[in-house]
Amino acid sequence: MPTTTLPRPATSSRLWVPKHVMVTRSAAEQPFAAEIIRRCEAAGAADIELLPGDRLTGLTVGTEREVYARAKSTLAVVVAPPSARKPQPIPPSADWRIDLARGCPAHCQYCYLAGSLTGPPVTRAYANLDEVLSGIGTHAGQGAVTSGTAARGQEGTTFELSCYTDPLGIE
Repeated sequence: MPTTTLPRPATSSRLWVPKHVMVTRSAAEQPFAAEIIRRCEAAGAADIELLPGDRLTGLTVGTEREVYARAKSTLAVVVAPPSARKPQPIPPSADWRIDLARGCPAHCQYCYLAGSLTGPPVTRAYANLDEVLSGIGTHAGQGAVTSGTAARGQEGTTFELSCYTDPLGIE
């Protein structure tokens, strides 16, 4: 029987490694920040900047194309704002949404993030994960989408982590 050789894709997939890493002062004080920085260094990120404050600056310098390109190659390690620390209802996919990060390094033309996030498309990873994930304990058993229905009740309370990014892309 003859074998069929499938053509190789024109481009190969590769892991995203940020060219620029910005770490805010408050994020640097969090226990997970050191691990994020270590992983960025191990992956080859050469430009790691510890910021003196909590503002991300210099992101809008240059032409629109330059701002976009720099933002898409930047990882900002920040502290999640209070609004991101509280689980939000997210029917019909899950009971609650908890964001571990925000933004995405990909360039997918069909992506809903491009129109729903404001400012330069910098990927932000939250360094205060203990605070962000504490909502799981306070909201377990309080779902209505899955745990409150007969069809999905056996699932228990469900949580969707990071609907405003792809956490696997920045893992």
